Amino acid sequence: MGLSFPALATLALALALGYSRHSVTHIARTPQTKLETVWDSPDHTGTSYTVLERSADTGGAYWTVEIRVEATAKGFFPLWPGSPPLHAHDEQAETFTVLSGVMGAVVAGQQSELHVGQSVTIPAGVIHTFWNAAGQGPQRPALVVNCTLSPGSVATEAFFENLAGVSNLYGGMDRINPLQMLLLFVHYKLTPTFIPRPVWGVIKVLEPPLARALGFRAAYPEYRTLGRVRAE
Repeated sequence: MGLSFPALATLALALALGYSRHSVTHIARTPQTKLETVWDSPDHTGTSYTVLERSADTGGAYWTVEIRVEATAKGFFPLWPGSPPLHAHDEQAETFTVLSGVMGAVVAGQQSELHVGQSVTIPAGVIHTFWNAAGQGPQRPALVVNCTLSPGSVATEAFFENLAGVSNLYGGMDRINPLQMLLLFVHYKLTPTFIPRPVWGVIKVLEPPLARALGFRAAYPEYRTLGRVRAE
C-alpha cells in the first residue's frame, strides 16, 4: 500500500527541514575571537563595531560599543549611509555620542543632526534610526560614535558582533537570510517598524523555534570578539 498524501507531505517536509538544518549547521564561519574590531562588509566599506565595555565590566549597568559608519555603507534608507531600519529597543535606553563626523538621526519622528561632542539618549520603546550625515561616497568622512545601551545585559550585548558576523557570512547586510535576521531582532529585543505590530507579535512567538530547528542561532561563539584591549 502506498503512502497517503499527508504522509508524503510530512516526509517531504521532514527531509527539507533536515537538509536545511544540515546546511546551516555545517556552514564554515570565520572566527572573530582574536579581533578587536569587526566589519559588516568584507571590503571594509560598511560599518565596523568595537566593543569598549561589556555588561560584566559595569556590574550590569550598561555596555558600550564604538561604531564607525563609512560614507559608502549601505543603508536601509538608500540616501542615509549605514542606516538601520526604524526600530525600538524594547527594554534598553540607547545613547549615541559623536566622536567624529556628523550623525543624522530620526527619533520619535523628529529628524536632527549631531556633531562632535554632542549626544542623544533614546528611551526604551522609542522608534529611531541613525546614519552618516556627511554625504555619500568614498571621499566623504566616516561617522564614529560611542553607542551605550542601558541597563547592561549579557543576553543582548552580543548583537553587533553577531550582526557583523552573519553579514560577512552572507556577503552583506541586505543578503542575510531573513530567518536569521528575524531571529536576531527577536532575541536581542528589537522591534522593527517595517512589520505591522500584530504580525510582529506572531513572529516573536513562532519564528524563533522554527529558525532554531533549522539550525540558526542568535549568538555564535565564533563571533565573540576581543573588544578594545585595555592597556595595563
